[in-house]
Amino acid sequence: MKTAVVLNTLIGGNREVSNGLARGDSKRISGVISEGDYPWANTIAGLDPVDELLSKCRRLVEEKDIYIIIDGASSDELKGRFTGYHLIIVDDWKLHTVFNAMYSACREYEDIVYWYIDAPLIDTAITKQMQKSHREEVADYTYGEGFPEGITPEVLRTNILPKLISLIGDEKKSIRRNSIFEVLSKDINSFDIETFFSPKDMRLERIQLFTSLKRTRLIVDSVVERKGFGCSFEELAGLFESEPSVTRTVPSYIEIEITNKTNIGYIYSPLQFLTRPRGLMPFRHFEKIFNKLLDFSENFYIAFSLLGEPLMHQDIARFIELVVVNNGVNLILETDGTLFTPDFSDYIHKLDADNLSIIFEVDAIRDDTYRKIRGGDLSMVERNIRYLLEKGVDNVYVQMVRMDVNEDEMLEFFEVWEREAKGAVIQKYNSYLNLLPSLSGSDLKPLERGKCWHLLRDLVIFWDGKVPRCKQDINGKFLLGNILEDTLPDIWKRGEFFWLDHSRKEYDEYCKICDEYFTFNF
Repeated sequence: MKTAVVLNTLIGGNREVSNGLARGDSKRISGVISEGDYPWANTIAGLDPVDELLSKCRRLVEEKDIYIIIDGASSDELKGRFTGYHLIIVDDWKLHTVFNAMYSACREYEDIVYWYIDAPLIDTAITKQMQKSHREEVADYTYGEGFPEGITPEVLRTNILPKLISLIGDEKKSIRRNSIFEVLSKDINSFDIETFFSPKDMRLERIQLFTSLKRTRLIVDSVVERKGFGCSFEELAGLFESEPSVTRTVPSYIEIEITNKTNIGYIYSPLQFLTRPRGLMPFRHFEKIFNKLLDFSENFYIAFSLLGEPLMHQDIARFIELVVVNNGVNLILETDGTLFTPDFSDYIHKLDADNLSIIFEVDAIRDDTYRKIRGGDLSMVERNIRYLLEKGVDNVYVQMVRMDVNEDEMLEFFEVWEREAKGAVIQKYNSYLNLLPSLSGSDLKPLERGKCWHLLRDLVIFWDGKVPRCKQDINGKFLLGNILEDTLPDIWKRGEFFWLDHSRKEYDEYCKICDEYFTFNF
């Protein structure tokens, strides 16, 4: 049975299309693409991760059966980087283009092992087992389940590519990591799919082992320093269990309180319990903070405005514009919609930022329910939302916090806004460590308590620069520092203490009663 290995270089680098909430299709960067444009070109522990990956691929197939998908605008230097291997050159990153080019190059092969150039920790022993299972089960598509992302490839029968191309149709989406499965899922019953299960289910860990993003590259760095590029999955799992700090690298989700003021009250707001001052973050302070975040995290999501209404800040446009010009940052603007006037919608439309997502906090589908929760005019808020949608602005979501008072409207709410907006968001009710009364009878906690996602991935910044350990700490009882005065690495390091406590299943009196530990942002 003849098998090709296809490595995709288009996933790596600063042109990666995220699977997250706010990202649309990647925009082409003009000019010649050089090797320096790709973070996966960096060395790790003095070794070249691409060379290490290619060495692993040669254990799976002969060198003549290895193909590299590369951008046609790449420099001769970058193309020369893969001398001896077949190049699949594409002019854009659209799914249709990439799948067509892959099929044209590999149509003589029966199967393709598909992988990414920024994932050097692929386990070749597991890959061989997947290939064996794929052949024995006569599968069209085989994938790994329960492994950290970056350990197992996708194996597909080459002759399904024309079917996938037909399923794409006129869609203009760009390639991303799960594109093959996404397209295949459009008519999933037409394909024979084989799932290769991990001996240890690590899905809940959400670990990614890619070198093209700093947050995940630092995990790869730690693995290689301790175990080498040839580390097996079993060794990886043991490392993550014995050294949980390895997976806590840099924050991926930043909540910034540009203001803690709000123009309307709502029944689940914890602001009534705020003992620290109300205020507005000066724009000059935000510039300083944002530059620190860029230096430290590089790629992240940033959300305005924690407990306040961001549109109450007189400089909100300057805040938005500073963020959205950075290709590696996704901005989430959370608003109650009352100040989202047609003029502001016109501004957002002209901004044309595909890394900006807007979440309208609405909570109800009926007027009387809205008044009980927010005490305002639902029809006015809905007009503001629909005006923005009519402008053709993408990445607009409408949110409901699930409570007893609106429980019977949840299905209708979901159906309406899934149809009209980009999507409906159903949010869990948060009592903020029992400061608020229980307004929801739904207990969504998992049966077994895990480590807190927010201590692992989130950073919260108050309007005056102070950094609490998490969003639940609304008055800053546990301060990690002040980002205007302290270095961000020092602040982040101080939070590791709490993460390691959770890893040992040790919780203080506040974490013990918190039920937000399992909720996940980005």
